[in-house]
Amino acid sequence: MLDIAKFNEILDELHADSAEIEASALITDDGMMMASHLPMGVNEERISAMSAALLSVSERMIDTLSGNESERVMVQSKVGYVIVSAVAESLLLTVVARPDAKLGMVFHDIKKASQAVQAVLNSQVA
Repeated sequence: MLDIAKFNEILDELHADSAEIEASALITDDGMMMASHLPMGVNEERISAMSAALLSVSERMIDTLSGNESERVMVQSKVGYVIVSAVAESLLLTVVARPDAKLGMVFHDIKKASQAVQAVLNSQVA
């Protein structure tokens, strides 16, 4: 059984470490919300379904073009970035970053959170 409390702690730490990240969610690849740090009023079901769909479409596109796997997909708008990253075989991390965010730092923070999620998953298997 997945440790949702630990996943929420990881997202809390992600936000504590990065002022550039405004929202985040840990989602299964079939669109189920596992943990989130989203603003009030945001429809979690829609965000989780759209995140899974966005990464799935990008993976199919990358596979069609190059035969490789995609690591993340990023959408840029005037109000910021939405980044969806594969964290584990069946988990995604969606992050919303400020428009002036230093993307290298955001990617570093995403990697750090992803490694923490992997550690939780590995400890549950052992």
